[in-house]
Amino acid sequence: LGWLGLLPVPNYSTLLAIHSQLQVYGFVGLYTMGVAMMVLPTFLNTKLQPTWLALCSLALMLIGIGLNSAGPTLTGGTCQSLSTLAFLVVLRVTRKSAPPRKVESTPLTRGHAIFLATGSLWLLAGPLLALKDATAALETVLWGFAGLFIAGIGLRVHTGILGIKGIHGRLLAPSAVLWNLGLALRWTGPGNLWVVILATGVCLFFWALRPFRKPYLPPAGGPWLRPFVRTSYFWLLVAVALTCATALGYPALAGPARHTLAIGFVITMMMGMGMRMIPAFETKRLPWTNGPWQIYGLVTLGTAIRLPAQTTMNLECLALAGALQFLSIISFIGLILATYLIGEKVCCEVDAVPPAQLFKDENAKGASHHATVTAGTRIRPTARIAERLSS
Repeated sequence: LGWLGLLPVPNYSTLLAIHSQLQVYGFVGLYTMGVAMMVLPTFLNTKLQPTWLALCSLALMLIGIGLNSAGPTLTGGTCQSLSTLAFLVVLRVTRKSAPPRKVESTPLTRGHAIFLATGSLWLLAGPLLALKDATAALETVLWGFAGLFIAGIGLRVHTGILGIKGIHGRLLAPSAVLWNLGLALRWTGPGNLWVVILATGVCLFFWALRPFRKPYLPPAGGPWLRPFVRTSYFWLLVAVALTCATALGYPALAGPARHTLAIGFVITMMMGMGMRMIPAFETKRLPWTNGPWQIYGLVTLGTAIRLPAQTTMNLECLALAGALQFLSIISFIGLILATYLIGEKVCCEVDAVPPAQLFKDENAKGASHHATVTAGTRIRPTARIAERLSS
């Protein structure tokens, strides 16, 4: 409404700061932390603990967002960093409480661990880095926390979703090192060297995963999930290209680069994976079966319109793109809430599957898990996900 001149916006900078906090920390940060605390205990066959510390993490993040709503503050940044620290302690204690299990050390498992561990550290540092440069800190959280987390998880599950076979595991450690080094040089290094190193790290990750290969398996997890994941990775490539162009002397592309990274890559991926994982772990069906397709169309079209509109500052097109993206996120939130409230409960029984089996590169062996489903009891989330991803 402000872009169309239908609503006065007297404090645009304040609104922009609120928007940034709510989007990056309120949605991306809390959502990712919540999903991690939902998924990890199930795969480890244990319970989340201590739950009081998890609630403290949530409270601290909300307080920090409120304190930083008008701009970065030391108190707000400290609260957000403490929230992240509490989150990491919860994950650590939960892992320690799990039954002993043998984990094979491979380039894939080591790369997965590096991506997730270093991503968490950027969320820990981001709120305090904002005291030096708020915009750069938000970029750091998106590239560092969200980007590395998605990449780490993608190494384990996206091969099955995309129906592709195998990963170049030996490229993962160099990719993670360069990705993190680029982000570190963003704050300490000379000029735009950080962009070159970051882009190299991201490109190595792409070469290791190769998400655009021709699939050899039918869509897993629903026919709509594969387009979400592939489109998200496409927007990541676009964000890298725009970031490089910005460093080469095209500052007008800085805003489109950030937005493509945030909405095109991170939030598109989060919505797609969320509409698959949350119903699976809650043993409920999405009440609106065509909802994911509608949400995919809205967010993809909105991002495609927003990119040139923000570059040329076409306010009418910016308003249209913003409305489409806003509608996609509201639809996603409504669909997830409806799933919790009125989603049909799924009751069945499936052959047990070891939790660790779900995160193996099943495609490297060319074999998929097949389970026998019978009506009756509540199915284990780990077994259910394996069955659905392989069916």
